[in-house]
Amino acid sequence: MIILTTILAGLGQGMTLGQIGRIFGKSLKQLTKTMVTVVSIVTLSKVMSYSGMTLEPSQLV
Repeated sequence: MIILTTILAGLGQGMTLGQIGRIFGKSLKQLTKTMVTVVSIVTLSKVMSYSGMTLEPSQLV
């Protein structure tokens, strides 16, 4: 829905689909490292949780 709304807003402001696509591509390229970082942290968290490396504070007492 957000992408559709963005496309419609861009068209409403007089942009072409090509311009909107180029801007979208540049944005994705800029966010690549951020996306990889977020996915890596979530993956590490899941692995640590499944392997028992993280414990609830109540279990430590």
